[in-house]
Amino acid sequence: IDSVMLSWWGQAGKDFRRDSQGVSTDELVPAVLDAAAAAGVGVSWHVEPYGGRTPASVLDDLRYLHERFGAHPALWRQPPPAGSRDGSASDGSASDG
Repeated sequence: IDSVMLSWWGQAGKDFRRDSQGVSTDELVPAVLDAAAAAGVGVSWHVEPYGGRTPASVLDDLRYLHERFGAHPALWRQPPPAGSRDGSASDGSASDG
């Protein structure tokens, strides 16, 4: 196993319905990321359907996740296709990898 998906129920401090147990997973993210980095495991997000979620709130959430955790070494990143330096095809055409 080289990656996991973290179930995330929205930003701490926001007033909305969370999971069925009322857990704020946002407060656990730093510990999860640190443990994953120590184990060599990448972490990606699953933004759960918390109460009151809208397209605008999801965009706000993605910006928040990127700003707060985007530089963490445990955050999973898709590697570029083999033979590519930047993810683009060497002949200038679109890469399908």
